[in-house]
Amino acid sequence: MTSVELADDHGATPVWEVETVTGDGTEHELLVDPHTGALRTVSPRAANDDHDDHDGGDD
Repeated sequence: MTSVELADDHGATPVWEVETVTGDGTEHELLVDPHTGALRTVSPRAANDDHDDHDGGDD
């Protein structure tokens, strides 16, 4: 696990955003509903992809 944060940029309801990196360097993002524990995954990406949305905020 590389980071965990409560994020409100995934829709109307905040979610726990959990990021992990596998041994081959692939990053995975998991979204967890803080009320129900329901889990969603976001498409994996290479660890060198900074996924910068160029909005000046923390990505």
